[in-house]
Amino acid sequence: GPPVVPRGESRILNLASPKLSCYLVDCGEGELFWQIRQADAAWGHAQRGAGLGRPGIKARLLSLFDEAEAAAGVGARDILRVIRATAEEGIFERRIFDTQPLPAWSSAAG
Repeated sequence: GPPVVPRGESRILNLASPKLSCYLVDCGEGELFWQIRQADAAWGHAQRGAGLGRPGIKARLLSLFDEAEAAAGVGARDILRVIRATAEEGIFERRIFDTQPLPAWSSAAG
């Protein structure tokens, strides 16, 4: 099919359900960078760390976008196409964690 991103351009897709941000960037020479961001505290804390080709990551991403395809239409279909075309061994997963907010930034003792 046609390229998901025109040459020299990038696309951003934000979905409300599930809550995801997706970036598709044409890198030239037929290469494409893609990134998916999802806020999911339960999944993030279940397994810490990062890695290339972590078992099950491709299936997890596909399940997210199968759900999103019905809600978002064309953009989600493009991202599904990119995920399907990428070998699981080539998907790098990293998790960014946040902590609960502090009740105060300082104390009376200084």
